[in-house]
Amino acid sequence: MRTLAAICADVGVEILPTTATVRAGQTTARSTLQQIFEDRGEGHVIQLLRTFTETENHRARIDTFALHAISDIMVAYPSWADSGLRWFDVFDRVDIAAAQRQAKLNRGVVPQRYGVAAAIFPALQSEFAPSAPVKPNRKALAAAARAAQDAARLAHVERRLELGRKLAALRDATPNNKRFGRAVREQFDLHDSLEVAEMMRISRRYGERPEIFRKVGWRGLVELASSATSEAQRRELEARILAGERVNGAEIIRPSATIGVRTPRSASADAACRAKIPGRMLP
Repeated sequence: MRTLAAICADVGVEILPTTATVRAGQTTARSTLQQIFEDRGEGHVIQLLRTFTETENHRARIDTFALHAISDIMVAYPSWADSGLRWFDVFDRVDIAAAQRQAKLNRGVVPQRYGVAAAIFPALQSEFAPSAPVKPNRKALAAAARAAQDAARLAHVERRLELGRKLAALRDATPNNKRFGRAVREQFDLHDSLEVAEMMRISRRYGERPEIFRKVGWRGLVELASSATSEAQRRELEARILAGERVNGAEIIRPSATIGVRTPRSASADAACRAKIPGRMLP
């Protein structure tokens, strides 16, 4: 199997460090591409990158959000992705850069990955699946949209949990803070100590509990696993989840906030302490 670097070189995409300024045909999303490569394979990554380099979108940013958005659509609609040159012809008429700008403006409401997908989907649908003359079944469409959203959420959660397991194993084998920080940066291209601590904590508590993580989004797991959520609250919320209720992160935060438990500073400090690494960028 070829390496990601070899694939990118063949397609004409240059991978730069995360701190670099990028131009057309360049990207800093190494970890995202590696994740998609491991999950979906070489052919998927090649078509994904060619969607940028071989269409009118060659000047659009090849960033994490657009990569995930287009990859999600390829997985959800394989007949579109398997349409050969038609896929690239259609993307000649899709403005990825405009979708990225719109998603950035709406990022406070919708995560940018899904914002980009939502912005380009109507154009793709009009090309690949022209509306039929029959009246659409709105309930079926809504159910399909919820199912697609749930599948994307679960895939995101499972990837984060798997990364958390790897980080936790590395942490167990590397007690020295400085060495651990260096290893995390070199092996996983992660530079945020709070994010690292968060993934390890959640994977340790819920990584082997699919009855929980399959029903809760990542933000909900973050709040469930936080020390700002009391054990009594955690047990009550877990019972509601197991009973089939939909529980999100905001619902978990509110009970804690009313008793003065959670502040942004205490939550961040807690995450850094629990990870036993400095509360700053990884060394």
